[in-house]
Amino acid sequence: MKFILQSKLFHPFAKYLGYQRCLQLDDLRIKKSDSLIKDNSEFFRNKEIQNQDSLNIDSKISSVTGWVPYIKDKTSLIVYNFFSVNYSLRKNLILQINIIKNHNIYFVRYLTLKQNEILELSRDFFKSCKIDNGLIVLKLFHPNIHKNHGGHGGAFRFWGKYFDQDQRYLSTVHSLPFGYSRFSKAQIHSRNYFPSNFKTKNKIMNVSLIKDEISHKNNLLRIGGYNLVLDENNNPYSIWHLGPAFKKSEQNIDLKINYQCFWVPKNKNINPRIVIDEKETLLNQNESQKLTIKILYNNKIIEQKEIFYKGFFEKSIKEIFGLNYQFEHIVFLEFNSRQFSYAQINYDNDFHGDQVHTHESNYILNEKEKLISVKNDLKKNCRKFMHLHLSKNYNNYLIIHNLKLKDNELKKIKIRLIANTFFEKVELFEILDNTMIKVFDINKLFEKEISSKNLKKAIVQIESEDGNFNCSLLCQNVISDKIIIDHLTGG
Repeated sequence: MKFILQSKLFHPFAKYLGYQRCLQLDDLRIKKSDSLIKDNSEFFRNKEIQNQDSLNIDSKISSVTGWVPYIKDKTSLIVYNFFSVNYSLRKNLILQINIIKNHNIYFVRYLTLKQNEILELSRDFFKSCKIDNGLIVLKLFHPNIHKNHGGHGGAFRFWGKYFDQDQRYLSTVHSLPFGYSRFSKAQIHSRNYFPSNFKTKNKIMNVSLIKDEISHKNNLLRIGGYNLVLDENNNPYSIWHLGPAFKKSEQNIDLKINYQCFWVPKNKNINPRIVIDEKETLLNQNESQKLTIKILYNNKIIEQKEIFYKGFFEKSIKEIFGLNYQFEHIVFLEFNSRQFSYAQINYDNDFHGDQVHTHESNYILNEKEKLISVKNDLKKNCRKFMHLHLSKNYNNYLIIHNLKLKDNELKKIKIRLIANTFFEKVELFEILDNTMIKVFDINKLFEKEISSKNLKKAIVQIESEDGNFNCSLLCQNVISDKIIIDHLTGG
């Protein structure tokens, strides 16, 4: 079937059978007369490319690709050369940057991505591009990148950062790979929602890889992509990628209990909105779901509620408990699912907040409020990372979800600050089994280094030989309580 969908003979009939054309890797190739760059080129060693708009790279050279939505004057990119740290590829790489609308390329640049480099491509970098929105697609080349790195023909992780017209930081999201056939059908996806506190003056947007990539409709059927909530000035306050496509056949799997949790910093008006999607839990529309929500502080239950409902669930903490909790706390969730599934959290304040999925909780508080583990993990390793926003009035918190190792209470981790000047600072920590979540204030932990080095671009990385920890990075505007958040990635 996949061969048929890729065949040119299928093209004239695709739309009549409900298929839509999706952007492919070969759509990024531009015919050029420049001399061909092959795998022995000096550009893959020490020679640098300085913002060129044309380059003829041999299509046989290994590459990775990713994309995020583009909104004119509101978008910047963070690109980190994790290949040099995580995969020992300590050579120059070639970065191709494209802005695409309706499958046409409106902007293309080529840069060198050097060893350990952290690039921030701000709105000024894209100022010559005239279109209002579309896709930003990045492609990274080097002969020594493993073929099909990360799957989907080669997946490249970077981040989109989104701002308002006054360059106030609003939201962030990691890139997605090219994961669809040339012709694909829209499907029901989990996480394809827009918050119910959406107002008519706000805008909703889905961005995907189809030819008409921007949709402002709340459609049930999608070809994946991202959902965004924008205000009347086109400022993207919240962004998230859709979840897996819904498969009705999986609704026959037995139910099991899911334990999830998330952390909330000290605040004045953060009101997290909890979403549990039956298209992810795979419960039937007429099947009753039991949701237990607990507010935890210092391993004590401050408040809890049980809610029974059917179908899709969405409520804010204030709607559930009648107030916002202004102290630092953990929100613990227990619900049923037919497969491992996440809850979705919008960190609202006075307006829509950025969105992230929860992580599994490996610990629970029992009836006597004693912290106990619910499963043992095998010893694994990780090197996960995320970008920091080092500006005045923003705090960055690294949230590590603890795990239980069999016959081992102590887990060692390294937290590494990596800056763009070949500077790094490493702090060593031990995590015991006495906490569900461990939070590190990165601004305080590396206060001296950030100040003395006047750091503007930096990555935080967690490294461990004991466990593959789930982590998120939460950035808080301490004036407005605006939260920007995403989970860490291993690249």
